[in-house]
Amino acid sequence: MPESVASRLCFDEVSQASTVEQKVAVVESLVKQGSVLVYAHFELAERLRVLFEGTITVDETTDPRMLRQLDRAPYKLLVASDSFAMRGIDYRSKSNIMFLVIGQQFPCTREALQGVARVGRFGDPCQKIKFADCLQLVDQRS
Repeated sequence: MPESVASRLCFDEVSQASTVEQKVAVVESLVKQGSVLVYAHFELAERLRVLFEGTITVDETTDPRMLRQLDRAPYKLLVASDSFAMRGIDYRSKSNIMFLVIGQQFPCTREALQGVARVGRFGDPCQKIKFADCLQLVDQRS
């Protein structure tokens, strides 16, 4: 991977959580601090939706205007299970920190670049975290 691409895929933290329960605990601790966008495989996404009331599932029906005002509303947890929700949308939280948590691999490098750039744009405060089982952001089997 070229250095310019690798530098855009940097993360603030790599969480060693490996089980779904451990990953849920990480997300739970982050929700107490700010808005959280989780890119997650089906099992983790479903567990989060069940455990956290008011979780927003981001898909093609989600109003993008709402996603640009996450610091103005009580939206704390957003879950995306497919790469559609991880490209072309700016998740904005201008006054409160927002966390991006990567809980599954992307299908290709372009999708990874798009996904990782969804938060922290325009100088918004953010922190990017990935789970250790996603050290390779791109699924090499794709």
